[in-house]
Amino acid sequence: MATARATAVAATALVVAMVLGAPAAAGSPSGSSHYMAAAVQFESQAAPSGAPRDTLLLNIAGMAALANAAAGEGADVVVFPEFGAYGGGFTGKCSAPTDKSAYCETYPEGGAGANPCVSGSGPASLVAASCAARNASVMASFNLCDARPEGNYNAQLVFGADGTLLANYHKSHPWQQKCFVEPPAADIEHVIVDAPFGVKFGVFTCKDILYNDPAAVLAKQYGIKHFLYSAAIPLIGADAARLFTVAHNVTLVMGNLQSGQTGVFTDGHRLTAAPKSGNQITMAAVLK
Repeated sequence: MATARATAVAATALVVAMVLGAPAAAGSPSGSSHYMAAAVQFESQAAPSGAPRDTLLLNIAGMAALANAAAGEGADVVVFPEFGAYGGGFTGKCSAPTDKSAYCETYPEGGAGANPCVSGSGPASLVAASCAARNASVMASFNLCDARPEGNYNAQLVFGADGTLLANYHKSHPWQQKCFVEPPAADIEHVIVDAPFGVKFGVFTCKDILYNDPAAVLAKQYGIKHFLYSAAIPLIGADAARLFTVAHNVTLVMGNLQSGQTGVFTDGHRLTAAPKSGNQITMAAVLK
């Protein structure tokens, strides 16, 4: 069954190099048996000014161009890597999760109907990410740093194709514990996003894949079969994705910061070619 499923979608798997200014196109038609998933490998940069906010906006602008390119190829959803917006400036300098950092801004909870691109309200990085999704007309997941009173969270924000903030997931098991709050087990978030093309997506981030909660819990207890996953795992990122998808019979759309690891994975199969260095979009048709 898994082999047949992989064969059905592998024929449509493709790697799309970065195309600036590609026109947005409609995704999969309503009632389609599949959706088009785009996972992005992105090389973040530091802004020439060195200012954290300039770095955030520079990288989000780069990811916005890739979102537009993916939409031009028919993508319904696009996932960007963990730390894609930071340019390496934050995680190398933080010393405690409670430190104030200009890389971290306060973002609203998802699901309340907020559309920062339309309202223009909220931090500049939030508005930019919302507008990236809205202008490309594609559902998009970005990794940012959410500043809360108790400290900074590694956050995965998911926006609808109209720019509405659908989810703000706080990573449960941060690798950089000197940078991010690790929530107690009782506060682990189980985030599920209902996509308009008929798929329920679970959301988790990087190191979370090694733990039962929330990743396996979403698959086993909530019955989630599709996941949006931002990561920064070198060398074995693709292997971790394969193992998770075969163990739970699910699909993982992984945007990975590290070269060659990004891709779309289903039931232990990699549906996309391994990207080479640089900014790359890997894209595949996935059965719902």
